[in-house]
Amino acid sequence: MLKLIDVGKKYKRNKDQYFYAVNSITYEFSETGFYFLYGKSGSGKSTLANLIASFEKPDEGHILYKNIEINKLNQINLNYYRQKIVGMVFQHYNLIEDLTVLENVILPRKIIQDKQSNAVADAKKILDELNIRKLENKVCKNLSGGEKQRVAIARCLINHPKIIICDEPTGALDEKNSIQVIKLLKELSKKHLIIVISHNYDLIKIYADNILYLSDGKLKEKHNLHYNNSLKKFNFKNIRIRFFNFIKLSIKNLLSNKIKNILIFLSTSFCIFSSLIVLGFVNGSNDFLNKETYARFDYSFSSISKIDEIHIDNSFLKLNKMERLSHSELANLISPYPFISFGINYNKLLENSSVYIDNYKLDSYSLSFVYNFDCVNNELIIAGEMSASDGVYINESLDKKLQEKLNIKTSLGRYINIKLFNEFKFDLYDNGEQISDNFVFEKLYFIKGIVREFNFLTTPKIYLCYQDFDSNIKNISALNLSKYYSKNYTWFDYIYNSSGNEEQTSFSHYIFLNDLSKIKDFDTFVDSINSSDDIEISCDGYWLKNTFEDIVYAIKIGVFIFMILMMIGMVLIIGISSFSTFAFKKKQNAIFISLGMNIEQLFSIYILENFFTLLISLIFGFILSFIFQPIINKLIFNIFQLTDLINIPFLSVFDIPLFLPFIIVFFSFFITYFSTYLPIYFSKNINISKELKDE
Repeated sequence: MLKLIDVGKKYKRNKDQYFYAVNSITYEFSETGFYFLYGKSGSGKSTLANLIASFEKPDEGHILYKNIEINKLNQINLNYYRQKIVGMVFQHYNLIEDLTVLENVILPRKIIQDKQSNAVADAKKILDELNIRKLENKVCKNLSGGEKQRVAIARCLINHPKIIICDEPTGALDEKNSIQVIKLLKELSKKHLIIVISHNYDLIKIYADNILYLSDGKLKEKHNLHYNNSLKKFNFKNIRIRFFNFIKLSIKNLLSNKIKNILIFLSTSFCIFSSLIVLGFVNGSNDFLNKETYARFDYSFSSISKIDEIHIDNSFLKLNKMERLSHSELANLISPYPFISFGINYNKLLENSSVYIDNYKLDSYSLSFVYNFDCVNNELIIAGEMSASDGVYINESLDKKLQEKLNIKTSLGRYINIKLFNEFKFDLYDNGEQISDNFVFEKLYFIKGIVREFNFLTTPKIYLCYQDFDSNIKNISALNLSKYYSKNYTWFDYIYNSSGNEEQTSFSHYIFLNDLSKIKDFDTFVDSINSSDDIEISCDGYWLKNTFEDIVYAIKIGVFIFMILMMIGMVLIIGISSFSTFAFKKKQNAIFISLGMNIEQLFSIYILENFFTLLISLIFGFILSFIFQPIINKLIFNIFQLTDLINIPFLSVFDIPLFLPFIIVFFSFFITYFSTYLPIYFSKNINISKELKDE
């Protein structure tokens, strides 16, 4: 059944020299029987046993089982050979110390995917035969040497191997236990081929059927055999892998690697939490940009100018000269856009303004126009009512300031007095003589409402109706100019008739969005105008939106880089810890492989261990993000006055229910799988005989 033909195994002694641990051994074992390998230390007994068990490959010769050469088997068939053909009982047992007796015994059956109930039933029967059934639930690290030896034999027997190799099975036992173990093996030799390595010659001569004496790697007595090239077919089975068959082993690993798994848990939880917050920021900022950045009354109010480039001779410098468009140029420009109106720019008249409310003079504010209060978003009015023209509206920033300064609950319904004064000088005479005129405007406005605005860089602001202000200006005469022209000459006439490059025109016109449903089209219009070289539109709302978008985009890039670095960190932490655990448990891994476990099954133990940790991390990370989302939003609001900037779409993305949790879970498991598999794959070659050698 088992043949050794000129088998040799050599090892490196130094750089250029080798020595033979096993040298030209030829022998044939019968199908059953009790064989002893006997010899001094270093005679080659253990090496020969490792070669028969396929833990090492011979450098010379052939080892055949039923005329099939063992060292030429592929990995699948080699695993089957270790699972069903050969079993090994080690001198120092090589049990998984953290498992119970029963768990150790059924481990080989788990590897061959047998049913748990069948494996347990057979294991208990074997434990009964070995008289250790009472120990089945005892953890192996708490057993005596004799008990461990019996457990090791039971584990070896569970798959009913044809060949059983025992390396010094009595080496750590007293005389009584040694005799019991040898008698047990003698009985087993009636149905199995038993090969025992032993120094106990007194036992050998009593119980052995055959004794093989080894010295310096050679067999003293040699049987002449003929190598048969006619290989008789022997069928190896392909064992099906069940990924989740090693849950208990993974849990044991999990509990025995607490520090490593706590590190993975903390890093993974933080990574998942941070990723959710980052994705919540991306989602929330997109919603915020699409909604809140347009929430300004002044978004409908802009100014437009013509730009002329002036090149300086003999210099690379150039200057931009601003000029007001002619009325015909402006009319032609906006004619394709019926949702845009234009008007005279009154900025020069507003330069020296004073605003009073209840005798309190505002010290910081700005005046802004709305073409008509029918052209604004009513949803932005958080207090008061909409009016076509009369009255003014103030933003929240100014309302809060007035509440603080005047110790009032609201400024709604109060009157605000706006005073404008400016002195103008005109060169109207050929002799250089100047005349001057004073622009004076004062009006009491009723505060009709308070508006909510996008708070980014918001200042206290008063909104006037442009049509109402324009009609007032058309009725205010410039007295000295009227005398000069001998007719009623209003301040409107003065600015309207000025040339485009005069300061009083502010070098621009006002333009207004008069249809709120076209606000996105207005953006497109502004983009197209500003992309040209000769015309420029200035809009505070548009500028603030774009500035905020740029800042948010920069933050997005930063947080995405941060998230990628965290992912890389998580991969490294899981990979390094998995590699270190794999390396630390080399002996345990060698035991698994000696029992016929393949690298995929071995990997499943470690990946399940990390999957358990990841699952807990995912739950914890989701809980943390759910708890901290409102806290972070509140903190952002308190600092920047921005609402709901973090909005994690737990329930739906792209109208797909639970899409985000699914993606997070998928990528987390993928990263964990990859991080665990890669270092183990590159360190999968385990020297079984070296790891399981006598301690």
